[in-house]
Amino acid sequence: MGSNKKAYYAHPMSTYDCDIELEDIRAIQDAGFDVLNPNQKEHDQGARKEGMDYFRMVVLSCDVLFFRAFPDGSIGSGVAKEIGWAKEKFMPIFELPRMIEKRSLSIKDTVMMLNECGRKKKKK
Repeated sequence: MGSNKKAYYAHPMSTYDCDIELEDIRAIQDAGFDVLNPNQKEHDQGARKEGMDYFRMVVLSCDVLFFRAFPDGSIGSGVAKEIGWAKEKFMPIFELPRMIEKRSLSIKDTVMMLNECGRKKKKK
């Protein structure tokens, strides 16, 4: 890698060094990005010295941000800050999939959801 665009991978510290972290990194790389992972030794000194503010510079050095929420869909304060910094730069932001099977609707439920969301009625 090297000529690819850089992607910042924002994720909860509870997923550091877990299988999901490796899977996410692989998926981001497969999408054609060089991954900037805050869970890398090279960031230890900056993070210890400056705390989360260190990562603002790191996020803003990237072209895109991918993030993973907690399993319940909530977003921890650190990841939320990183998303906020990406928004400041008008950077594309992508949530990594989670619980897709549980969130998938049947046709009947999809139609009901569309109706609840104010789907335009077909003209006669």
